[in-house]
Amino acid sequence: MKTKSISVLIAIILSVSILPSHIHCKTLPKKLTAFAQEPLFNAFAGLDLPNEIRIDGGRAVDVKVVQTAGPGKIQLIDSQWFWHYEAERSFVGQIYTVSFQVTANRGAASKAVYRNSFTVNVHDLVPLSQEMFYPSDEDQATPFTKEIFRINAKYKDLDGYYRILLTADGKPYKTINEPLAEIIPTFLQDEGKRLGISILYRSFQSKDYVVLNSTIATIQAPPLSISAPVKIHAGEEFRIRVFYGIEGNYSLPETSYLEVKSDGFFMPKALNIPESKRKGLGVFQEVDLSSLRYDSLLKDHAPTGRRTFEFVLKPTDKMQPAKSKSGELIKVTFIDPVTDRIVEKTFVIQAES
Repeated sequence: MKTKSISVLIAIILSVSILPSHIHCKTLPKKLTAFAQEPLFNAFAGLDLPNEIRIDGGRAVDVKVVQTAGPGKIQLIDSQWFWHYEAERSFVGQIYTVSFQVTANRGAASKAVYRNSFTVNVHDLVPLSQEMFYPSDEDQATPFTKEIFRINAKYKDLDGYYRILLTADGKPYKTINEPLAEIIPTFLQDEGKRLGISILYRSFQSKDYVVLNSTIATIQAPPLSISAPVKIHAGEEFRIRVFYGIEGNYSLPETSYLEVKSDGFFMPKALNIPESKRKGLGVFQEVDLSSLRYDSLLKDHAPTGRRTFEFVLKPTDKMQPAKSKSGELIKVTFIDPVTDRIVEKTFVIQAES
């Protein structure tokens, strides 16, 4: 009798052990939760940015997310829930709370509900740097050949991916996949071309780039700068210093002479002192050697060879000592034949001492 009871017990145990798992064991559903990808979200005026609503404990396509408070709109996009909001400029500085409710249907008698919220700060869309382009003129980009042109595409508090697209006369020029860029337009090649600058942005949660800023600037020849004495004496030739570029970033001129228009007070050309004539002397060292005088330079004048910053200007016989002790004013126009840049200077002819 005892043996028979043991046999029956073993048979029962074996029969239970081979039953399908869905009959003798039921898996409980995971607890439903939901949260915003960025609980402290920065929104920007005029810029539509998403904030993903992450679902845990269920698939996004099997739940319903309803916004219960705050601006913007929650919607299902490509099997993911996103909150989208494009703030108006008048809302800059405002702080909002966006609340939402997530509902999952788990059979006729089971419904899971979860509620959560996140904070939204509305900012103005402003560049991080006061100079987005350098050099610039009243915020308008002014690129020059031979000069470094810088772009800072970053916007304040706007984190994500930046891309800078450059075109020249409508054709692709360069693409930079970061917010900082530097280019040097080619001298005697890029002058006059229209440089298109487009700043693109994509948030960490977005798939597509949007244009934040777009402008077109004409590439110009480098500016011409001339340093010269103001007071001069009749009959005495003197040196002027000529530069390409902007303050703090000067380069050597590419011309062997400057055209001079002075109503006959000076010779029609100011001649460059080539490097070979200086014989190792410093560029700015004042010298008085016969080989560096105007007539000698004119005799050996060559259009090629490495330049220096110094040019020699020679007065004509028309220039006489001023009759007034305060001196006589004359205006002189200098023209660079390579770039067609023009600089005007005023000199004071001194009276005889």
